[in-house]
Amino acid sequence: MKFQLITVVGMLAVNLFSAEYSPVHAEVKKGNIYRQETFSIVQTAVVSNQFNTCRLTLALSKPGTWNLPEPYMKFLFDAGKFGFGSLVDFFTLKVNGIEMNKLSPRPESLTRWEEKELAGAELKLNYNGAKVVFRFFMRPDSPLLFASVFPAGDTLEPVRTAQAVFTAIPSSYILKNGQVVWRNGDYQRMAVTPVRTIRQTAEPVPLTPADTRLILMDAALDGSSDEKGYGPCALFLDYRGIERAVLSIGNAWVSKVTLDFTPGWKEFRFAIWQPSARISNADCIKRLSSEKF
Repeated sequence: MKFQLITVVGMLAVNLFSAEYSPVHAEVKKGNIYRQETFSIVQTAVVSNQFNTCRLTLALSKPGTWNLPEPYMKFLFDAGKFGFGSLVDFFTLKVNGIEMNKLSPRPESLTRWEEKELAGAELKLNYNGAKVVFRFFMRPDSPLLFASVFPAGDTLEPVRTAQAVFTAIPSSYILKNGQVVWRNGDYQRMAVTPVRTIRQTAEPVPLTPADTRLILMDAALDGSSDEKGYGPCALFLDYRGIERAVLSIGNAWVSKVTLDFTPGWKEFRFAIWQPSARISNADCIKRLSSEKF
């Protein structure tokens, strides 16, 4: 009788969850990219729920593009103009000394993925025999794009070393005489974590496992009006398997987080939050304070 009661309660909880939130939609299709003619592969995964729409694009340039003799791989994220948007390589992973952009994926390297109420896409990359899976997905109840990165079960070589780099443009960049100010401008970059506020500095700042959520923002370009940028973006981190983590938050158009993995790591988990509409610093902090990762 007790078991039956628990089963009924569990079924009711699932039904209530399904009724409250729309299902996650995910598809992988041929994508579009700036200067499309210079790429041999452009595949896009579109992952969406009632709160957000995220696009992940895998692209491989043709030889000779950007004056490079070899193809160049790009993996781009798009849920808004700035933040982790397509103006930067939002996430790169170097494995066994091999840079991610040196790889030559195939169109079928990016596929749709689904498990229960979760849906998204998987990117499978081969670092000279060391195979790695990048799984991106959304939940029905959250605007975050979640991710899990792990060595593939059929890897031919061990993943001995790995380093991840996240790059974002907090709120916007500054224009002067029609040109982007790349560095040494009037930026006021900062990051708010659950335990501290990190202000703009020329030196890289070590991160700790207490810095599980980094809201990347600008004190001046605070997203409070159309003239003040688009507002913050956020990175959520699980530090298991991370040996060293640093935040580069200087007087520059981009901010970066660099992570060195421990030898023998099994899985790395993170999530990113990138709104499509403008949001102020204050509203963002309030919005994400209760977000579960």
